[in-house]
Amino acid sequence: MAGENGDIVKIVALMGMMMVRETKEEALAEPQDGRDYRPPSDFAVLTSVKASRDITDPTKVNWMRVRLVG
Repeated sequence: MAGENGDIVKIVALMGMMMVRETKEEALAEPQDGRDYRPPSDFAVLTSVKASRDITDPTKVNWMRVRLVG
């Protein structure tokens, strides 16, 4: 979505993630108007996938086949 001057103000990405342009003050402000969402401190943890088995020595993995379910 673009604003009147053509700047991007909103992007809806994969997995339902949404990015909205806001000022630094808005981004750092305490939630208002019922907004109680706070993103996790580590985005990698939020989007990580648990393997069904341990990878004991990842430095020796030459290839891996992954199936995502759900």
